Amino acid sequence: MIKFFRHIRKSIIMENKSSKYFKYAIGEIVLVVIGILIALQINNWNQEHNNRDIANNYITNLIEELNIQIETLDNVYISRFDRKLKGLESAKSYFEKPFTIKDTLSFLNNISFGAVGSYGIEDFNRNVFESLISTGVITHIEPNLRNKILDHYEYARHVADRSQAQASNYQDVVNGLRPFYIGEEKPMSRTDQIRFINAISTEEFIKQVNIEISNALHSMRRILKVKNNAENLIILIEQYLETH
Repeated sequence: MIKFFRHIRKSIIMENKSSKYFKYAIGEIVLVVIGILIALQINNWNQEHNNRDIANNYITNLIEELNIQIETLDNVYISRFDRKLKGLESAKSYFEKPFTIKDTLSFLNNISFGAVGSYGIEDFNRNVFESLISTGVITHIEPNLRNKILDHYEYARHVADRSQAQASNYQDVVNGLRPFYIGEEKPMSRTDQIRFINAISTEEFIKQVNIEISNALHSMRRILKVKNNAENLIILIEQYLETH
């Protein structure tokens, strides 16, 4: 092709026809520009295709991260919530109207279980999400899905931060009344049992119980919303991957 244009240019020059040469020069420039534009367009298309593949790989991993979030919420908080609340309510019931305790150790263990999660919710696993942000890959995801991802992780962090800011002292109170042996099965001593029972009858202990109940109810509502958001986000990502 280049030899062809050189041949035409040489012929025009030899004929000494300046007007023809001028027109030829313009035409050659136009063809070169068109070629450059086509090359740039192909390069842009290839780059967009690569960016989309990279983004899809990230959000595929994001599905796994979201599933881990859901599993953590279920195992650490949601599945233990009913027992936690029953333990706290047992303490309130005994304070309001003392009753005969059939199994003291079991009774106190249930009340102690009310301390589960009292330090607040730990921030959720977000390594894949942080990589999406730090690498800029997030910008290559379709805007609607991108916004859903950003909204979910922002709300999840808000829930974790708020629960930690509102954490009660109930865990510390319980730990001060009974020893906790990691990896060992040691029963609570009779002395500690008596101290614990006496503590339940105090206004200060029940104040901590009430705070813990209130925090637990509010936290659970937010936790369930985080779980629901994560489940819906997984569905959106899967639908997105099917069409991109």
